[in-house]
Amino acid sequence: MTTIAPCGQTWQMYCGSSPVEIDKGTGLLKGAWGECLVWAKAYELQTPQWSSDPEWAQNGPAGQAAQAAMAAGPQSDKEFIEQACDNLEKACEAATAMGRALPIINQVIHRG
Repeated sequence: MTTIAPCGQTWQMYCGSSPVEIDKGTGLLKGAWGECLVWAKAYELQTPQWSSDPEWAQNGPAGQAAQAAMAAGPQSDKEFIEQACDNLEKACEAATAMGRALPIINQVIHRG
């Protein structure tokens, strides 16, 4: 959450003032938190050696983004947020496998 988002702020600052939202139609995390998770997943997909980086030793980039979203949302929605994060990660993996643009950021990512 300390890396820089495309807007120039840290993800923590960018997401911190935004509500955690779930798209009721797709079941995916959306908004700033969704964007954060998609960029984190894009990093994982493009950088296969990410798991050897000590920064990600406890949890990967997407996992850290998901944990932050769960912590930022209402405690009563924690399970729904966790499922929405999982759904979004799977949607990113499927889009990458098919050579399609990732949800939310609309960019095609190629596995590293």
